[in-house]
Amino acid sequence: MAEYYLGWELLELEERVRILERRVERKILRDTQNPYDLPINEFMNTFRISPELAMDLTNSIRDSLKRERSSGLPVEIQVLVVVNFYAKGSYQRATGDNFIANVSQSSVSRCIHSVTNAINQKLLRPWVRFPMTAIERDNAREKFLNAPQIFEGAIGAIDCTHVNIIAPKNHEEAYVNHHGNHSLNVQAVSRCKK
Repeated sequence: MAEYYLGWELLELEERVRILERRVERKILRDTQNPYDLPINEFMNTFRISPELAMDLTNSIRDSLKRERSSGLPVEIQVLVVVNFYAKGSYQRATGDNFIANVSQSSVSRCIHSVTNAINQKLLRPWVRFPMTAIERDNAREKFLNAPQIFEGAIGAIDCTHVNIIAPKNHEEAYVNHHGNHSLNVQAVSRCKK
């Protein structure tokens, strides 16, 4: 009985060592690669935004993304992991295994949570607004009235699209669209801008 227990303990110890070794390997890979050194077309293909926009986004939310440990993910990598996830709509594990990020699935999940919250806290109010006062609504109506395609009385233009997702475990049937695919129905409202 004691032999089985010792064997089990040895297997658990080997697994912990393997996990720690993998963590060290990933950190070494991350530390030796700088995603901003990629050629611009490769950066754009990987993250779907320019390096300048990625850096602006990072700087805008940096103070909301404090690292808990000195060995934690740099803020730049956290943001790029999330931007890559948003751009590709892939699995979290595939995003983490990306040659640039090299992070675990659980780290990707934490990055998505913290970066998304930071974006919502820091950028939502300054960038997303709807005409609230009578004067703002009148100005919006005027712009739509003078637009190349006239929309009389409009203060915003609305559109929707389906973004394909992987079937969720809970309430899977609620995410099936009219084509039989799993998706989220995303809606956007835009102002008239020439």
